[in-house]
Amino acid sequence: MAVGSRKARLYTRSVGEELDYLRRHLKQSEAQILAIAVRRGVFEVFKSVVMKQYAAGEISEKKAAELLGRKIFQNMTEWLPAGPPEPV
Repeated sequence: MAVGSRKARLYTRSVGEELDYLRRHLKQSEAQILAIAVRRGVFEVFKSVVMKQYAAGEISEKKAAELLGRKIFQNMTEWLPAGPPEPV
């Protein structure tokens, strides 16, 4: 391989393989695992939308903390570049 031409090795598995692994190790049905995955995915999108609204000044800190829970809100605000937005 020439210098600088390294390619990252991608290990791809099918969703079926991953579900099978989770089903065996968690001892839960595919339906239970998919329900958990969907719930977590929806919550991640919800957090993103709430934080985007907060960062844009569309909702208050109090409302964002109410929607996400104080602890999650505090953890998420650590990632914001500057403090709360200026009111519009």
